[in-house]
Amino acid sequence: MINEKKRIKSHRYELPQYWISLQTNGTRFLDRMEEIIKNNSSLIPSRYKQSFMLGEVLDRLSIEIGDAKYYRDLNIIVWVESKNKRIVGIDARASWMIKDPPPPELYSKLILKFFSPFLGIYNKQFNASLHLEQGNLYTGRSNLPSQAATLFKRFTAFSLRPYKPPDWDSLYHFIRHCHACKVKLSTHEFMHFLREAGFSETSSRQITRIYAHGRNILSYFNRDRTYLQVYYD
Repeated sequence: MINEKKRIKSHRYELPQYWISLQTNGTRFLDRMEEIIKNNSSLIPSRYKQSFMLGEVLDRLSIEIGDAKYYRDLNIIVWVESKNKRIVGIDARASWMIKDPPPPELYSKLILKFFSPFLGIYNKQFNASLHLEQGNLYTGRSNLPSQAATLFKRFTAFSLRPYKPPDWDSLYHFIRHCHACKVKLSTHEFMHFLREAGFSETSSRQITRIYAHGRNILSYFNRDRTYLQVYYD
């Protein structure tokens, strides 16, 4: 149950997401960045790939920072999707050692502090001009087709109510319509629309997972990878 007004406090928080638009292949970027981190710091990054249905792959580079005054288990995660190879996402996770979460400004300072120097080395070494962009990864869709927009508005109208769970039936109807009408709506774009509609970051992520699973199940049974969704956690 997702509650927009009352939330249970947790001592695990997510840092804001950043992303980089590339002119080259994202996997090659991760290869180079892994070597830069190893050669220019005492950090030992780990590399792993996650496979999804119908062959989609998520390639990740995890940079474990270690303990500090306010946080522990801080990991900067750099990732790329196999179907969107020129967009690299950067986000982070940490277990905080203080009672209340730190302000959002500290999140950004940390991710900039630990990743920006490596990106600077990359730019110098490969004569590039890459830079970090902050926010939800949004690939450019400005609106939805008319019927899909109507169904999405119905879902938000029934879901953004105090002390009420989302209206899952209307979400499932939206997912079925998008699949039947071949609406190309990525998980990143869907999350963007949820945030614009007024859902919190946490709720948007939870609802987006369900959207991705729904589209993947329908794509799997129809053996059509065109609308397969990759969602990272």
